Amino acid sequence: MSASITQQTNHHSGTANSARCVVFDTASYCLLIKGDSLPFSAEERSVLIAESPEEACDFQSLLGDACQPFLSQEYRRLHPGLYEKLEAIAVSGWNNDAPFGIDKAAHLMKKLPLDLNRLFNSPIALSPNDPRPALIQKNLVHKHDEANVLVSEPFTAGRLRYFNIFSETAELKFDHQSPHVQGLLMLEALRQAGIASAHYQGLPLDGKLALLNYNTSFYHFLEQESPIICRSYTNFTTSETSDDAEACIYMQVFQWGRLCADTILKGFACTNAERYAQKEQRLKKIIERHKTNFDSKLKRMHESMVSTQCM
Repeated sequence: MSASITQQTNHHSGTANSARCVVFDTASYCLLIKGDSLPFSAEERSVLIAESPEEACDFQSLLGDACQPFLSQEYRRLHPGLYEKLEAIAVSGWNNDAPFGIDKAAHLMKKLPLDLNRLFNSPIALSPNDPRPALIQKNLVHKHDEANVLVSEPFTAGRLRYFNIFSETAELKFDHQSPHVQGLLMLEALRQAGIASAHYQGLPLDGKLALLNYNTSFYHFLEQESPIICRSYTNFTTSETSDDAEACIYMQVFQWGRLCADTILKGFACTNAERYAQKEQRLKKIIERHKTNFDSKLKRMHESMVSTQCM
């Protein structure tokens, strides 16, 4: 798990479009369990403090081989087999078919700084002079016009998926200029990232995601000219033969490494357009029934009012 690798990066030092080769340890995070201590400095990595061995396994499952566990000899003696378990999860654990739920993932991710080690060696833009990554395919975010796409192609590490978010779209116009990214635009960008995440998790291209709940918190303004990063997680998986089901995606928004917003998006995933059309027809009948009942109620109120005035 500690082997070094060499990768080519799009990020630069000095001028845009230059590239350099960097050698780095594949583990970006040093995982420490509360009650244990490091005998060395881990300045080049982010130290994650797990509250328990169980939470340490969750972190390892979320991050895969981006996370290097540290257990002192005394801690290993008190918890036999734990280090070996963490190493096994790092190698293959994030590929299993039973990911944990959104609430647990959100709890872990709120403790998790950006994986700059991996992102530096990815197409994701981190600073203003970095090359802009490619837009995601428009059909993956349910757009007809590429000018309305607000997210990049993703970069995946462990169970986490990273997108750049862009701040210009042809379909949203505001009546005043702002040095900050408008909240409405951020909501649309996160919606697109959520839809794309569902497709990457197996939702067929003709499948639909009907929005059920969108719970978003904003913490800091976002600058127009600096790269914005979205980090997402979902335990949703589906295929063409799956039943329609609820999809839940947790997303965080970063700029300059600082958490600026986060959201939990819940939607109902229909695996193909025909099923979605059937649900729309049923919904249309329900709406028409509500309209008829409401109109009848208003009519009775109006008739009662006219009758009272005549008396």
